[in-house]
Amino acid sequence: MSIGTGSDRTDPVALLERLVAVPSDRSEEALQRLLASLLTPAGFRVRLQPVAPGRLNLLAVRGRGGPVLCTHADTVPPLGHPDPYRLRRTRGRLVGRGVVDAKGQLAAAVAAALASDRPLALAVTADEEGDGRGSRRLHLPASARRDGVLVLEPTGLALCTEQVGFLDLELSARGRSGHVDGAASPGPLEAVLEAIDVLRGHPLLARPDPRHGPPWLRVTVIEAGDDAWRLPARARALVHLALLPGTPMEEVRRAVHGLTGPRVRVRLDDEGPPVSSPASPVGEAARAALRAVTGEAPSRLMRSWTDAQHLAARGYPWAVLGAGELDSAHSTAEWLAERDLRTLFRVLLRLVEDWAAGWRPGAQESGAGLWGPPARSGGGGRP
Repeated sequence: MSIGTGSDRTDPVALLERLVAVPSDRSEEALQRLLASLLTPAGFRVRLQPVAPGRLNLLAVRGRGGPVLCTHADTVPPLGHPDPYRLRRTRGRLVGRGVVDAKGQLAAAVAAALASDRPLALAVTADEEGDGRGSRRLHLPASARRDGVLVLEPTGLALCTEQVGFLDLELSARGRSGHVDGAASPGPLEAVLEAIDVLRGHPLLARPDPRHGPPWLRVTVIEAGDDAWRLPARARALVHLALLPGTPMEEVRRAVHGLTGPRVRVRLDDEGPPVSSPASPVGEAARAALRAVTGEAPSRLMRSWTDAQHLAARGYPWAVLGAGELDSAHSTAEWLAERDLRTLFRVLLRLVEDWAAGWRPGAQESGAGLWGPPARSGGGGRP
């Protein structure tokens, strides 16, 4: 595969190849400048906003009053990915670091922007995989407070207006090392594992939600021990708690700190509350475009943190939509189905075209009243 001229610039797979080839786990600058070079000739006013050394947000605006699309430029590091910066096709899958989280989403958005000449704003954040500094400081058009922001992340082509919260914890314990059969009491590792079991079984965290099921706890790191016959003198575990909408954060904090005792120390690394968004014009327009292209418009819970949390805290309505599933993100074989990438491209292009042609929330999703009279100015076309 190689990007060429003409129609290739609106091919989301060819664009994704170029995006994957630019490492962006430590700095987004090279990738953001590549995006600027693609969008400026297409009539976008592009602004690069530093948020930290080497970390840049990009805001590209064409015309006035278009929908606002938002995704991120950074990825996690290779993390053992065997060939992270070369896009490969394997049985209908596109493989490479960031293809689903979120360079595939970005490629679909850029391809839709280049395939149309309609008004549109594209915001590409820095540091989403870190502390989210980009979305904390992102500058958006004033219309976003009224119309909302469509955040592009892997959702399986379902629309999300609810997002889980989270607590990231470190549990640690210390004790004496010694012969495993000579110890008078369990060691630090067992104390840490017991605390995890207590937390997992807490009523607040074990109670299923009628719509989303039970919340989940995941242990991502355990460090302890160096020999099968010796108790470790210290143990440490990193634990991720996902919190469903409606979960009271203060009660969860109390449950977590209740684990603290003479044997186990609890440290809160990071947290974010669950968030929900009211209906927004961009969310409803995305739903209509999704149904027009695919024949359906399912809804689901966004099961991971996204920039939507910071946008919500700043008063922007939002919805999350994207191609692919979250489970392959961050993996050593991160992949996105080519068919899903092309479907997302068509959905976003439909959204941009229909918005410009007079789409209004609350209109029927069939019949002549949905988009109103066309107001075409040349270029692009509905998929």
